[in-house]
Amino acid sequence: MKLKRYPQITFFLAMSLIQFCIAVGNPNRETFRPPEQKRIRDWQTVIQKNQSITDLTIFHTGAVEVPLSGMINLDDPKLKGEKDKRIFVDVYSFWFCHKTHGCFLIDSGLDSSFQKGGNLKGLISGYYISNTKQNPGQDITSHLNRKGKPIQAVFFTHLHGDHTAGVSGLPKEIEFYAGAKEEYINYWPIYYGGHLDTVKHLKEIDCSQGMEMPILGIVIDVFGDGSLFAIPTPGHSNSHLSYLVVSDAGTYLFTGDASHTYRGFQLGVESGWQDNRKQAKESLEKLRNFAAANPQIKVIPGHELPPGVSVGEQKFSAKR
Repeated sequence: MKLKRYPQITFFLAMSLIQFCIAVGNPNRETFRPPEQKRIRDWQTVIQKNQSITDLTIFHTGAVEVPLSGMINLDDPKLKGEKDKRIFVDVYSFWFCHKTHGCFLIDSGLDSSFQKGGNLKGLISGYYISNTKQNPGQDITSHLNRKGKPIQAVFFTHLHGDHTAGVSGLPKEIEFYAGAKEEYINYWPIYYGGHLDTVKHLKEIDCSQGMEMPILGIVIDVFGDGSLFAIPTPGHSNSHLSYLVVSDAGTYLFTGDASHTYRGFQLGVESGWQDNRKQAKESLEKLRNFAAANPQIKVIPGHELPPGVSVGEQKFSAKR
């Protein structure tokens, strides 16, 4: 039996095997202490053009070949009859600069090893990522070098390999943030990459310390000035975060893998790979309701850009 033809069986076996594998390289964790969470009555007050964040830029760092059934739930009735296949999906990192706190990334993108197969290893790694594409100069280090500005930290949406694979190409002294108790997928010998081996401390964003906002519920105002919000969107992973960035070029919702694809977001179909499907559906619906109530916000899914946003080292523009 070829397991790649039976993605649900393969995923179940993989999750079962993890129980007997060794979790390695998990960095020490400490709780992020957010600034005072100022009371904000509504989102319209927030998403007025904010001048604190500038230079919002997309870094396209390469592509990985994965099963379509991982990116979108093919069992959903809206996709009846659609067959599974291997597809290449883009892997992004998102750059922005804050006028007071410096420059940051949302997710780390891919390092230069993805020109030749990448840095994910293990018995089942080939099922998840069977091939890679990356042009010279497309890796995260090259993007940062072209920016020519120091980076302060990375805000992870979650700790899966395709979102942490660029850490080895980043400066060692920067900080890293993720959701509270977010599971780091690094299990020897079945699926591992050691991406966080050099990370001494991982700061955990506990959204229960945040403030209640319409539609999205409790969120964290990361800088305390209404420019960056961490939004709990569990389901794809246990403590997945999405981010809302209010910049001089407009307001952008980075879903992470709460929605892998733009098509899935539009249809209301969650991704196939989930830690908790019920939570995943609820998180996606929450983000969709938020976007519908605030149509001026541009939604950026985890692995597929919407129309009007081009692939490449593309700076977001207020004209979009």
